[in-house]
Amino acid sequence: MSRTFAPLALVLPLTLAFALACGGGSTTPLAPPAPPAPTAPTAPTAPTAPTAPPAPVAPPAPVAKTFDTAAWSCCDADRASRLLDQYFDVSARLVKGDNEHINGQYTALKGVAQGAIDMGGFSAEDVGLLKKIVANSDASTKADIAGKRKIFKDISADTIAFLKHHNSSGSVKAAVAHCPMFEGGADWIQKDASLANPYMGESMLTCGSFQ
Repeated sequence: MSRTFAPLALVLPLTLAFALACGGGSTTPLAPPAPPAPTAPTAPTAPTAPTAPPAPVAPPAPVAKTFDTAAWSCCDADRASRLLDQYFDVSARLVKGDNEHINGQYTALKGVAQGAIDMGGFSAEDVGLLKKIVANSDASTKADIAGKRKIFKDISADTIAFLKHHNSSGSVKAAVAHCPMFEGGADWIQKDASLANPYMGESMLTCGSFQ
C-alpha cells in the first residue's frame, strides 16, 4: 500500500510557525530577576521598666491596754497608800467640777504629803516629789476649777512618779490613764476600769486611754 505525504512546501512553513509560537525562535534576552526588597531595620527593644520594690508591710496596730493589763499594785508604804487614797478623792471632785467643796480634799492631800516628809524614811527623790505635791495642793485651794485642773496635771505627774517607787506590793490596783485633749496631753491615776477624766469632767467623762 502506498503512503501519501504532504508536500514539503506545506510542512516547512507549518513547522516554522509552530516553533515561533512556542518561543523557540525568540532572540530577546530574559530580564534579570528583581533584587530582593531591602529588609527594614529591626526597631530597638524598649528597655524593661525596673520592677517596683514591694510595698512595705505596715506594722501591726498596737493592742490597746485595759485597766487589768496597765494596772500596778500599791503600795508598800502606809503613807504612799494614804497619798493615793487622798488623790482619788481630789480626782473625783474634779470630775464633778465641784469647786465649792474640793478645797477640803486639797488641804487633806497637802497634809498627807507633808506628813510623809515629816515621818522620814523616803529617798531624796521622793521627798522632792512630795514637796511639789504640797506646794501644788496649796496653790490649788486659791484657783478656780479651770486653774485647779491645770495644776492637777502637775500633781498627777508627781504622784505617779512617787507611787511607782512604791508599787512592789499592796492590795490596791491602780493604772495610769491619758487624756490627749487637755493641755497637750495629761495623765491621771485611775482606780478602776471605768474611765473618769478629771480634766474634761462630766462633759467628756470617758475621754482617754490606759497607758
